[in-house]
Amino acid sequence: MLTTHQTYETNIRLPFSFILFGTVAFLFSQMMFLFSGPQMVIGAFRIPSVWAAVHLTVLGWALMVAMGAMYQLVPVAFLTPIWNETVGFIQFLVTALGILSFSASLALKMQMAFFPGLLLTFGFVLFFLQMFMTLRKQAKKNIMTRLLIIQN
Repeated sequence: MLTTHQTYETNIRLPFSFILFGTVAFLFSQMMFLFSGPQMVIGAFRIPSVWAAVHLTVLGWALMVAMGAMYQLVPVAFLTPIWNETVGFIQFLVTALGILSFSASLALKMQMAFFPGLLLTFGFVLFFLQMFMTLRKQAKKNIMTRLLIIQN
């Protein structure tokens, strides 16, 4: 008797986009730190270029790589396909634009950081919606789901 093997693969371009963006953001943030080096040596950490570099590192690199890893690992760990890959690509664009515009506004005109922050927050909401809907459509709950979501 042949068994059907069902795979839960994500379009590799989706997680790779996040990871590639994170790598480029990390490189740019390190260049920004390098050019801010003289001010940082004398202890001036609260300057716009350092704030922008820190946010580009934390949001652009760490967050985007983590999101890319989630898009790759959630289908494998929970045995369910991503809810909507188109929403994933839209979320990537919104989040990437939010991170770039937020970091740029911190460096150039801090008073305008609120609006890019809203765009970035919308990207987060799209990501959480995507993960929630992916887990919600899981046909058969497994041990990973039970560890994540406490059920009766």
